[in-house]
Amino acid sequence: MLAEIGRAVGNLIEAGFISGSGTNSEPLGLLNLPGKLTATFAGATPTFAELAGMLELLAVANNDISRLSFVMHPRTMKALMLTAVAGGSVFCVEWQDGQWRCLGIPVHATSNCPEGKILLADFSAVKLIYFGAAQIVIDGYSNGKSISGATEINILNFADVVVTNESSIAVGSA
Repeated sequence: MLAEIGRAVGNLIEAGFISGSGTNSEPLGLLNLPGKLTATFAGATPTFAELAGMLELLAVANNDISRLSFVMHPRTMKALMLTAVAGGSVFCVEWQDGQWRCLGIPVHATSNCPEGKILLADFSAVKLIYFGAAQIVIDGYSNGKSISGATEINILNFADVVVTNESSIAVGSA
């Protein structure tokens, strides 16, 4: 049970760090930073050239491209795995050197990244800040829970995300 709670809490924290709105007790996620670089895709699935354009945005902003990583939704990753680069025998996302890569850059998939959005970033410029340890509040009494036998578990985990260089983040979307 503790492992499942830990997984659920980690998933919720990741969602806030990636796509949080900055309101309602959410951090401002990487996809919503005001100073991020942006790229627009012609279709729902980007082309190899459009992904290379995202890389170019970060390179022109003087980022170290050896530190970059892609983050995308698993369905977007699947679509790119099936998208052939001009020539036909190479695909946008392929298994290379023990991990998935696009343009030689590592690719990570999470359902916390919305479909149709791709994040390319130098994550050494991203700092995750936790304000103390998580607090677990077990409530088996309020609102008649003791009568019904229900128990509610609330986990309070105060956290935020800090980006030291917003031009190290590029977001592409259709």
